[in-house]
Amino acid sequence: MADKKCELSTAKILESNDARVVVHARYASVGIDGKFLNPDPVTGWGLWSDEYFTIYPDGVAVRHVVAKNHFNGSGEWQETLLYNQPGMRPEDTVDLKALTLANQKGETHTYSWEDGMPVILNDPKGPRHFQNPDQANIQIVNFKSNWKPFIVYETDVKIIPVGIGPSSDYSKFPCWNHWPVAQLPNDGRKAIVSDKPSHFSLSTSRGVIRRNAEGSESVYLYGMTDQPINSLVPLARSWNSAPAARLAGSGFEGGAYDKNQRTYVFTAKSPTAGPLEFSLEGTPDAPIHNPAFVVKNWGNRPAKLTMDGKQIPRGKDLRFGHNKTVEGTDLVVWLKTKGDKKTSFSIEAPKAD
Repeated sequence: MADKKCELSTAKILESNDARVVVHARYASVGIDGKFLNPDPVTGWGLWSDEYFTIYPDGVAVRHVVAKNHFNGSGEWQETLLYNQPGMRPEDTVDLKALTLANQKGETHTYSWEDGMPVILNDPKGPRHFQNPDQANIQIVNFKSNWKPFIVYETDVKIIPVGIGPSSDYSKFPCWNHWPVAQLPNDGRKAIVSDKPSHFSLSTSRGVIRRNAEGSESVYLYGMTDQPINSLVPLARSWNSAPAARLAGSGFEGGAYDKNQRTYVFTAKSPTAGPLEFSLEGTPDAPIHNPAFVVKNWGNRPAKLTMDGKQIPRGKDLRFGHNKTVEGTDLVVWLKTKGDKKTSFSIEAPKAD
C-alpha cells in the first residue's frame, strides 16, 4: 500500500489453464518514502515479499506469502481491510454487525461495531484476540451484498481486532483516506468527509509463521460465499486436515498434500506411465472437498478420470489442464465433489480410437 507508484511491485500469471490459475505478486516492503525498514547495513537490501495465489474453479484461492530476508516472524501478514468509493462511508459498505467468526466445530459468533470497536476483555493485559468462538479460524465480512468474502486460516491462528478507535463524528469504524489510489503522500490520515476513496479495517491475524533459511512464510484461503459461515467448515477441515492419499500400482510416486497449493502432488515415473490409481481416505474430520491433483511428468497427453469405478465426464465439474515447466509437462486436475468416506480414483490417458 505504501508503494503508491508501483515502482517496486509486479504481478504476473505463472499458470493459466482450465483447472486453475496461478498469479505471482512480488513487492518490496517499503515506506511511503520508498525506503526499507531496517535494511541490511552492508547491502542496503531489505524485505521483499512474494505472494502466490492459486485459484480454482470453485472460486477458492490459496494465498501463499513468502517473505525473503525475514527471520523473526514479526510484522503484519494479513489485515481485513475494506475500501469505499468516493461519497461512501464504511456504514454504506458493511453492516454494523460487520464480522462473523467460526471454528471447525461449526460454532459461530458475530461482532458488532455499533458501539465502536468490540470490547474483547476488560483486562488490558489480557489477550487481544477475539475470544468467541473458541479456536476461531474462519472469518466472513458482512458486506451489504449477497456475496460475502471469507478467509480460512490455519488452526492455530489468533484473529485480532484493529485496536484503533472510530473516526469520531464520521463513522463507527476507524477510517482513513490515504488508500493508494488517492495518491496522498502519507500513510495515516483519518477521514472526516467522503471526498476521496477511503478504507477501514476490522481485524488482523497472528497466524502460523514458518521460518526457513531464506526467511518466513504463511498461507491462507480466500473466497466469497452467499451461504452461512458454518457452510465453510468442510472446506476448512479439508484444507487443514486433508485426507491422506493412498497410492496403488507402481508407475507413480508421491501423493502428499501441498497446503500451499491446495492440491495432491504425484509424479509419473515416465511420461507414458498409467493409469494413476489412488484413494483419498475421507472422514468427517478430514473430508473430501473439491480436490485438485497435480501429476508431474504426465506429458502432453489427454486424461480421463474415474471415481469409485464411474467415469466422470469432463465439463464444469471436472477440469483438466496442462502446465509446461522446464522439467516437462504436468497434468492439473480439479474435481467438484464432496464426501467423508474413502473414495477411489483413477486417472489415465484415453486410448486412441
